[in-house]
Amino acid sequence: MKKKIAKLSIQILISGFFLWLAFRHVVWGDIITAFSLIDVKYVIIGTVLQSTSFFIRASRWQYLLSPVKKISYGSSYQVMTISYAANNLIPLRAGDILRAVLIGNKEKISKVASFSSVILERVADGLTMLIFLIIGFVNLHTESLWLTRLMYLSILVFVTCIVFIVILCKYQQSFIHFLGRMISKKSEKLADTATRFMQNFLVAFQVVQSKSMLVKILVSSLLIWGLEASLFMMIAKSFGISEHVFLLGIVSVAIVNLGIMIPSSPGYVGTFEFFCTLSLGLFMIHSSQSASFSILVHVSQYIPITVIGCIMWLSLTLSNKSSRQRIETIKDESV
Repeated sequence: MKKKIAKLSIQILISGFFLWLAFRHVVWGDIITAFSLIDVKYVIIGTVLQSTSFFIRASRWQYLLSPVKKISYGSSYQVMTISYAANNLIPLRAGDILRAVLIGNKEKISKVASFSSVILERVADGLTMLIFLIIGFVNLHTESLWLTRLMYLSILVFVTCIVFIVILCKYQQSFIHFLGRMISKKSEKLADTATRFMQNFLVAFQVVQSKSMLVKILVSSLLIWGLEASLFMMIAKSFGISEHVFLLGIVSVAIVNLGIMIPSSPGYVGTFEFFCTLSLGLFMIHSSQSASFSILVHVSQYIPITVIGCIMWLSLTLSNKSSRQRIETIKDESV
């Protein structure tokens, strides 16, 4: 319990530090003025567009889980929205683990295999962010040192991930056999456990062996993050920003989502605002307006999926309760 409290305290401190970085030069009166001048219709349009990305996310997760089991679209959407709401409410990205547990229980599949599909999803997201970042870097003609370093670091990380995944898939059986043989020198039981774990973990990785599935995952990822970027574009228009709106959208969504990989409090408070204001600085948007922008984008993202996820959690809970009651009724009747 003490360790959990300590970890949460550290995350809150990290969030506080990034909030200070984001807002240290802000004049709060200017933020209030900026909010009073926004065009609400663009905020609504952007929020709706961004929320529809979860319909495509649910389909993409079906593709990623296809080597494990063909799950229904309803199950995919329900569990996915719950996991995103959990990430907004629970620390340490616990929603990702919760997603694997819930879909494992609901569809009777390996939780380890389910979690590996979530990892693949994160890699697909990261690669899409990298594509957006490169497009922005080429078209902005910026000499920003931090952006250059972020791009090259992202290339290094995600290219390494791809190479590692490809090697694992190609030499899957050899790797499992080698792992089992090495561990068996100390414990046969532990070797069997590790072997079963890796076999389950690598099942979802088989999706990369299908070219058609890879195309579906790539196209759906571009659509998902295009819709995510549209929220940034619409918020920009709501503040009266009209220049380079497309580039602003794809660059900002990329930088923000790479930035929130840094551990922080639930809902990515602080890291989201800092990296959003940092990205807007590339477009010469002053501190008070970029602070207002970051707050509005974050709220527009946070509230809809958190509400939808909580509703899905309630429906899943009621469904499970109803199922247990039916089972108990059948047992009573059989007696």
